[in-house]
Amino acid sequence: MPAKKRSSKQPAPYKDIDQELGDTFKKLRLALNKTQDDIAAPLGISTQQYQKNEAGVTKWTLERLYTLADYFNKDARELLPPPQSARGFEETTDDFIGAGSDAAAISEIVAMFSRIQSKSTRRKIIELLNELVEG
Repeated sequence: MPAKKRSSKQPAPYKDIDQELGDTFKKLRLALNKTQDDIAAPLGISTQQYQKNEAGVTKWTLERLYTLADYFNKDARELLPPPQSARGFEETTDDFIGAGSDAAAISEIVAMFSRIQSKSTRRKIIELLNELVEG
């Protein structure tokens, strides 16, 4: 039986991170009227490689992230997209705990919600909760 080939595809929940980073760096680059050549040079990579990074075709490395954070005079954390678990969820546990709710139960609900990968399912849950609160 032939060995299984490892897939080079990224795990589904994080497939958009490289694209989001590329979009962020493109906006920063254009705001400074820089070319892709200008950005590729301090990274020590070819313009073609930078183009692939910016387009989200290839993965960003931490080294490149930190190099560009320094280049654009930003904290690297500011450049990262929010974690998948936080997307589409506007309230924090602290918001609920302040209302006198059971902290352990709220933490468990937030943890379960963070494991839902489907954006449409998350939206439906939020819509349902909004209806319950308003209705």
